[in-house]
Amino acid sequence: MASDSVRKNDIVADNEQSFLDLIENLPDGVAVTDEDGKHIFVNSRFAEITGCTNEIITKHGVLEEGLAFIQKPFTIHALASKIREALGQRGDR
Repeated sequence: MASDSVRKNDIVADNEQSFLDLIENLPDGVAVTDEDGKHIFVNSRFAEITGCTNEIITKHGVLEEGLAFIQKPFTIHALASKIREALGQRGDR
């Protein structure tokens, strides 16, 4: 019985690792959240797209308050607005 349990645990661990390897190597950004919407895993492409490290995103569960973040897809006007906001400038030009 004990060896069956160990074998099943090994299979589950292998499947989990295979899944994480698959997600990590996707060309798209992927974030896994818990029931509260906090990030518990992001792949490196997600971190690259957002400009934040996996550690920053998952350590806090969400992106840090005050972090200049723009969700994709975005328009050129939204990008310009976010840049002005990050630089402390307001207004439309």
